[in-house]
Amino acid sequence: VALAMPDHLVSTPLFTDVADVILHRDHPLAGRTVLHPDELAGETWVATFEATICRQWLRRLFDGVPNAPRIVHESMEFQNHLELARAGRAVALVPRLGRGDLGPDLVAIPTVEPASTRDVLAVHRRTQEDSPALRATLDAFVEHARSL
Repeated sequence: VALAMPDHLVSTPLFTDVADVILHRDHPLAGRTVLHPDELAGETWVATFEATICRQWLRRLFDGVPNAPRIVHESMEFQNHLELARAGRAVALVPRLGRGDLGPDLVAIPTVEPASTRDVLAVHRRTQEDSPALRATLDAFVEHARSL
């Protein structure tokens, strides 16, 4: 989702975050290496609230798939999404940057191309572009993202 950027600000691309479908290990689709939206159309989903970017992300995954996704739980916390999946009550689309360890009960499976991705940007004042402190901070973010 494009954001309007005032002239005095600049955005610096850091990395691309990927969202995976989170399923309980016992789910019939848990052994797959990749998932197609039409395979997930009948699932019960947990998602963020309607006006959020992540909710739009989930809806775009199902473009062209009738009556999907069937969202029955809403929460702004990805940890809640994981717990609902762990309980077998829902499946979730959770960005890698927004989740912790899945433990032994959950699996994360990517979707088919185009994968569910988002570009992560740092927004800062244009006058700070040459700042060594800013450069060091941005480099640290990129390095941390590589470890995820």
